[in-house]
Amino acid sequence: MSENKNKITEKNQAEEDEKAKIDGDALLTLDKNAELGIGNDMSGIDNESASNTKRLTSKLNLTDEQKQEVRALFRNDFDTSVTTLKEDIKKEGQEVKKDFLTIFGLFASFVTFLSIEVQVFKNKDNAVELIGICSISLSFVLFFALVINDIAKDKQEWKDFLKPSHLLNVAFLIVGIIFLLIGNSSSNSRVGTLQKQNETDRLKIDSLQQNIYGLKREIRVLDSSVSSQNKSLTDSLEELRKMIR
Repeated sequence: MSENKNKITEKNQAEEDEKAKIDGDALLTLDKNAELGIGNDMSGIDNESASNTKRLTSKLNLTDEQKQEVRALFRNDFDTSVTTLKEDIKKEGQEVKKDFLTIFGLFASFVTFLSIEVQVFKNKDNAVELIGICSISLSFVLFFALVINDIAKDKQEWKDFLKPSHLLNVAFLIVGIIFLLIGNSSSNSRVGTLQKQNETDRLKIDSLQQNIYGLKREIRVLDSSVSSQNKSLTDSLEELRKMIR
């Protein structure tokens, strides 16, 4: 029975040694001739704290090969962390550039819209046409800003065109076209009215010209009559002078 007990003990010991060997190989391969010391290290702690503390510290004495193995264990994690950090910094820089491009596009759109409006208000006097042109200009400027934003944000999906901003842009375009058509129709009717007024004014001017021509003829007749009367009066005065002499 003691032999069976010894066999069971040896078997358990062999299993534990095998398990320890596997764990040791998975974590760190140590040199058989290396010295590994474990002990309490209270350096840097005063006597009172050292006497009251319950912390257990360990100090390992590793060879250069073991240090290289330890470094190799953590090198992959370190390289991965550095790579991830670089990618995060690169992405953040790209986001900043995209935001700057978006802001620049909005500023350019705003300036373009103001310049268009100034020119429109200088050359147009129809309020309906002004509303239509302003709406269409705003629609194109907003479309330009949205395209700049989509390019900056790498938006290339058709579902993005169903956003409220895009629908608002289409609404501005439709409203502008409607008001522009109404303004053109009112302008055409106004042009017809002006043409009729011009025709009436032309007839009046022709009539006035005829009256002027008649007055000129009458003036010429009166002038000749006055001239003849002046001549007769002059002759009478000459005869009177002769008689007085």
